[in-house]
Amino acid sequence: MPASWHKQEHVAIVQLEQAIRLFLDERDYYSAATLAGSSEEISGRIALHAGKLPIREERMRDLILNFSRKQICSILELKKLDSEEIALEWILYKYTDWLKHYREENSEIYINTKVAAYELITRALSNMSNCGKTVRHADRFREYAMHAATLDE
Repeated sequence: MPASWHKQEHVAIVQLEQAIRLFLDERDYYSAATLAGSSEEISGRIALHAGKLPIREERMRDLILNFSRKQICSILELKKLDSEEIALEWILYKYTDWLKHYREENSEIYINTKVAAYELITRALSNMSNCGKTVRHADRFREYAMHAATLDE
């Protein structure tokens, strides 16, 4: 295939479609999380460019509104995770970084890969939906989400 121009919006949609397929059909949560994490990053910027608040920033804004400046500083400096939401943000940040970058001193991680992939897909899908973008397999994923009793299975 010769070189050609590619749009990040299209790439983010394809990444998300593949992430959903890998999550639902292959149960490949590593690849699903990697692709969904990339799609979430791009789709968040697309949302921002369209005047929408990306889902990650929306959740963080809601969290920050509930904490004092002192609490926020201690969380950032000491990585003190005194809420489930902030813990999730920190864990997903570390996990997506860990999936892409090798560090000998940090080559293992303890995480529920299914939950992490699910959350990253949900975020990217929310960003795309908020911008009116169509994503194949989105309905299958939403159907799965409605019927999944727990992600620990």
